Amino acid sequence: MRFDPRFFPMTKRLADRFPPKVLDLLKQAGQVAEEKGVRVCLVGGVVRDLLLGLPNLDLDLVVEGDGLTFAEALADRIGGEVKRHRRFGTATIMLPDGLKLDVATARTEVYEHPAALPRVQPNTIEEDLGRRDFTINALALDLGASHYGRLIDPFGGLRDLRDGIVRALHEQSYTDDPTRIFRAVRFEARYGFKISQDDEKRIRKAVRSGLLMRLSDKRRFTELKLLLQEAAPIPPLKRLEELSVLRAFHPKLAIEGTIGWRLKDALAWAEALPLPYRPSAWKLYLLALLAPLPPRSARMAGRRLGLPHKLLEEVFTNLKAYRALKRGQALKPSRVHRLCRAASVEALLLAGSESERTRKAIAGYLAASQGRAHLRGDDLKALGIAPGPIYREILEALQSARLDGLVRSREEELRYLKRRFGHVIAHQRRLIHA
Repeated sequence: MRFDPRFFPMTKRLADRFPPKVLDLLKQAGQVAEEKGVRVCLVGGVVRDLLLGLPNLDLDLVVEGDGLTFAEALADRIGGEVKRHRRFGTATIMLPDGLKLDVATARTEVYEHPAALPRVQPNTIEEDLGRRDFTINALALDLGASHYGRLIDPFGGLRDLRDGIVRALHEQSYTDDPTRIFRAVRFEARYGFKISQDDEKRIRKAVRSGLLMRLSDKRRFTELKLLLQEAAPIPPLKRLEELSVLRAFHPKLAIEGTIGWRLKDALAWAEALPLPYRPSAWKLYLLALLAPLPPRSARMAGRRLGLPHKLLEEVFTNLKAYRALKRGQALKPSRVHRLCRAASVEALLLAGSESERTRKAIAGYLAASQGRAHLRGDDLKALGIAPGPIYREILEALQSARLDGLVRSREEELRYLKRRFGHVIAHQRRLIHA
């Protein structure tokens, strides 16, 4: 996945990789910039992936000048709708077919203290590139008519793309913004690159300094979720463990050796199951990350990772069901059914990855849940039972009895109902005749 620019003129690269409509939008952006007397460039990840030959249509434009005025003029030209963010000097142009362009005013950022959000001020495009995280993301393509397709590379990003290196732009990068630790690991794993030796030392120093915990919960969780949403999240998670990042959230937080292939197998298994909804892979990996910890430690780690309260409670409930299913190899089918019903699809897949016996029990639950007891609410009403919460209790008891093989037919369900709930039927009949 390396790139040697000597053999790929950028104008040809643009024409080869982008659909004609996108190419037309970029050229029109350059024309509007010429008319307005400003400079506009395509920047960031889209340029990186263009050089690597990877698909990416996240179109980020940076304007050396008034970005909002430029965005409005370009939107008028291409028939788009502008959403302005005046505080940050940015705008998003939405086109009727769903394509969008993000437009920003070229700026620099000043961090008033470590892990703070930056203060911004307008500047040149080269200075704007200097606020990026890594050299491989600090690349731009000039879209002006006179310099269309010219590559702007003030920090050696092209060299690092060729050599497969993830390198921050300056020594204080991970101190200014510790979320870059997560991003460095993501890019390293995604592209098969290597974090530079100097950067690895700086990451370890930032972790030892406790800077990760100075980030807001939202920023910590956002970076974790992005990592878990990678196509293959286990390698970057293992790298976080190697860099002592996971231990910064809990001393025993680690990645189990076989979890990667087990979860991959579980997701493949899910394709053949009658699931109520398709699993969310990132939630499955999140459960797998926290599952080895004792309950109290898992909750503490979840809080420190920045999980929102609602998600934390959802995870904790699912881990409780997962542990019970994992231990309960000799549970009655009705008990398995109750545990499974309380668990998410992701928790079921994680439990099913533990053993073949557990997997069969879960598959049995899913198959049985497609069917229901023979008796219905109308049958209970015909027996003289007034509608109310008792209906749910009776129907759940009938389903448990059916799962455990105690009843098979409608007649057997009626006999079971009269044995177990005869007192309820008798009491309600007395009330009717009173």
